Amino acid sequence: MTWPFENDTSAVTRRLSNARIGQNRFRNRLIGIIIFMAAAIMAFVSSYAYNITNEYAASTAYQGIFQNLSQENISLLKEDPHIQKVGVYQSVGMTEQENGITMSMVCSDETTMQLSNITLLEGRMPQAADELLVERGYIDALSLKAGIGDTISLHYRNQASRQLESKDFRITGFIQTTAENDRDRVAYNAVVSQNFVRENPALSTGPVAAMVSVHDTAKYTNQELKELIRTIGLDCGISADNIQVNNLYIDSNNMSKETVLTVLLVGLVLIGVCSLVVYNIFYISVINNVASFGQLRTIGTTKKQIRQIISREGNYLALHFIPFGCMAGAVLSFLIDWSAFQLLPDIVIAFLSGIAVFICVRLSVLKPAKIAMSVSPVEAFHYSGYSGTKKRKKSGKHLTPFSLAAMNLSRNRKKSILTFISLALSGMMFIGISSLLSSLDPEQRAKQAFPYEGSYVVELNRALVTPTFSLTQLQENNLLTDELKNDILSIDGVDEIICQQEICVGIDGMETAIRSMNTEDYKELKNKIMIGELPDYDHTGENSLVINMGSPELEYLHKSYEVGDTVTFSQAGNSLTYTVSAIVFDRDSSVSFILPAGEMEQTVPYNANSAFVIRVKTDSFAGIEDELHSLVLASDTLRLKTLKDMTMQYKSVFSTISIAAYALLAVIVIFSIINLANTSMTNIISRRKEMGLFRAVGLSHRQLYHMIGFENSFQTVGSFAASLICGLGIGKAICSAIGNVPGFSFVNYTFPVVPVLLYVLLVFMLQLALTKWAGRYCRKNSVVEQLRVTE
Repeated sequence: MTWPFENDTSAVTRRLSNARIGQNRFRNRLIGIIIFMAAAIMAFVSSYAYNITNEYAASTAYQGIFQNLSQENISLLKEDPHIQKVGVYQSVGMTEQENGITMSMVCSDETTMQLSNITLLEGRMPQAADELLVERGYIDALSLKAGIGDTISLHYRNQASRQLESKDFRITGFIQTTAENDRDRVAYNAVVSQNFVRENPALSTGPVAAMVSVHDTAKYTNQELKELIRTIGLDCGISADNIQVNNLYIDSNNMSKETVLTVLLVGLVLIGVCSLVVYNIFYISVINNVASFGQLRTIGTTKKQIRQIISREGNYLALHFIPFGCMAGAVLSFLIDWSAFQLLPDIVIAFLSGIAVFICVRLSVLKPAKIAMSVSPVEAFHYSGYSGTKKRKKSGKHLTPFSLAAMNLSRNRKKSILTFISLALSGMMFIGISSLLSSLDPEQRAKQAFPYEGSYVVELNRALVTPTFSLTQLQENNLLTDELKNDILSIDGVDEIICQQEICVGIDGMETAIRSMNTEDYKELKNKIMIGELPDYDHTGENSLVINMGSPELEYLHKSYEVGDTVTFSQAGNSLTYTVSAIVFDRDSSVSFILPAGEMEQTVPYNANSAFVIRVKTDSFAGIEDELHSLVLASDTLRLKTLKDMTMQYKSVFSTISIAAYALLAVIVIFSIINLANTSMTNIISRRKEMGLFRAVGLSHRQLYHMIGFENSFQTVGSFAASLICGLGIGKAICSAIGNVPGFSFVNYTFPVVPVLLYVLLVFMLQLALTKWAGRYCRKNSVVEQLRVTE
C-alpha cells in the first residue's frame, strides 16, 4: 500500500547509482566494450545480411524462365490464371571481346526489361533493325564518346548461326541494370529491336524464351511456388529440361525456414555469449559490494531500491555504448558493400539490433540485482559470493598450492564447470572448423578439371554451345586435330598428350553425353568395377557400354542399370543401341555413359575429340603457356585451361570462405575469453578475505601465486586439451563426411597446424596474463586490507 505522505526516493537512488558509476570506471569501460562489440556485431550481421538478401532479390523480379518456346507455348502462358506478367525475349549474340569488355545483345520487350529490373534511363525503345539500347557503362569503358542518335559499330557472334557478324547501330537510349555499380565490370547489355531479329535469317527461326511472375506469391511457401512454376510449364506443353526456376529470387524474397533458423541461431549465440559476459561483470561488482548494499539496507533502503540502483547502472551503460556500437556496425556494413547499402532500412535494422542488445543487458543484470537485494544486512557483512561444499573429514595430508587449488575449484563446481564448458565448446568449434578449412585443398580441387595428372587442357569452347548450336555442330569443324596435337608435342617441355572424346546424345528426351574410354581411363576403371567385365579400350561391338552408377546425373534422373540391359540413345535423328557390359562406381566423375575409344571411332563419322590433356616434364612450365596461347587464340572455338590459374582461383575462393568463418569464430572465442577472465576475477575478488587468511597463517606469495596458477590452468590448459582432442575428432569426422560427397574428394583431412599453434599461444598468454594479474592484485593489498570485509 502506498501512503499519500510517503517520500519520493527516486532522487536518492539516482544519486547512489551515479556515485557507483563514477567509482567503478574500470568495470564500466569493460562492460562498455562488451556492449559496444555486441551491438556492433549484431547491427553489422543483421544489416549486411539484409542488404545482400535484398540485393539478390532486387536483381530480378521473375520466378521462372521457360526456354525453346513456340508461339503456342507463349499463348498458353499468357492465358494461365496464375501468371501475372509474361516477358518474351531472345538472345541475339555476344560482342567480341575488346579490351576485356563484352556485351550481350538481347531482343526484349518492355515486360522482360521490368522483370529483369532493367531501367530505361533516357531515350526510347528500339524499333528499326539498326537501332538499340545500350548501357552507358559500355560506352564509357571503351571510350566511344557516343550519345543518343550516334552510331556505333558492333562485331558480334550470332547466337543462332554462330557466325561472326558486324553491323552499325544507332543508339536510341541508355539503360541501367542492377550490375551498374559492380566493381571491375567487364560484361554489359544491349537491347535490339524485333525488326532486327526478323531481318536475320538465322535469328528469325531461332527459339525464344519467356520469364514470368506469379500472382499473390505471398500465399505460397518457397517449395510450393517452385512447384507451381514447374506445373505451369508442364501444363503449357513445355518439357522439364526447358523449365528454369529462379530459386535465388524466391528464396531471397521469402526466406526459407532453414535460412531464418540459421540467422536466428547466430544471433542467439552472440546475444547469449554477450549476456553471460555482462552478467559476470555485474556479478563481480555486486558481490564485491554486498557489504555496501548491506549498509544501505540497515539505514532503510528497500529491496526494490537496491534493484533500481543496479538496474540504473545497466541502463546507463547500455544507453551510452549501444548507439555507438550500432553506428559502427552500420558503417562497417556500408564499407564492405556500399552498393547494397540502404540508408533507411539499415538505420531501422541497427535500431532493432540495439533494442535486442539492450534487452540482453537488462536480462544480464537481473541475477546480480537479485543477489544484492536478497542478502540480509547481517549476512551481507560476511557474504563472499563463493559457494561452499559439504564439510569433509579432516585429512592428514599436507596442504599444497595444488591441493588448495583443487579444493577451491570443487567448492564452486557449477561455475567452474560452466566456464570450462564455455571455453571447451568455443575451442572445439575453432579447431573443428579449422580442420575443415585447412583440408580445403585448392590444387586438388583444380585437378578435378585436369585428369591424368595434366597441367594444361586445350578443349572445345563450350561457351559457344547453345540450344540451337550443339556440341556435335562444334565438332563438325573440330580443330582438335592430329596436326594441332603434333604442334603441341613439339613445344619444349611437353611430355605427353592424352586425348578425350565425347559425343552429345539424347536419352528419354534428355540431353546427355557419352565419353570415350582411353588407355588411362581403362587403368582407373579397372579398380572401380562393381559387376560385369570391363571391355578393352580398343574394343568394338554392341556389348561395350559401361555405366557409372556413381554419376550425379543418374542419381538425379533416378535411373538404374544392370549388366545385359540395352540402352538406346538418339543422335541427329539416328538411334544408337548398346548393351551394358560393366557397372562401375565413381562418385567423383560426372560421366554416366562410357564407350571404348575403338567403339566411339566406329560410331561417329566426325572428329569426336573434345579435349587434349597435356602433361609436362617436371619444372618445364616456362614458356609452355605462352606457346599454347599462341596456338589456341587463333580460333575462338578452342580455349586453354591451366592448372596454375585454376588453383589460384580456388585458392582465392577458399581464402574468402576462411576469412568469413574465422571472423565469426574469433567473436565467439573472444567472448569466451572475456567470460574466463571475468570468472577468474570473480574468484579472486570474492575471496579477498580468504586470501588474507592464507597469508596470515603463513602462505607465501609464491605459494599463493602457484595456487592461483593451478586454478587457472584447469580452465585454460584443461579446456584446451578438451578442445584439441574433441575438436580434432569432430574436424576429422566432418572432413570424412564431406569428402564422401560426390565432387568433394578434394577435402582430405589435414591437421590444422597454424590454427592450433595460434590457439596454443593464445592459451599460454591467457594463462600467464590471468595468473600475473591475480598475483599482482594479491600483492598490492596487505594482509590487513585483504581481511577487511568492505573495500
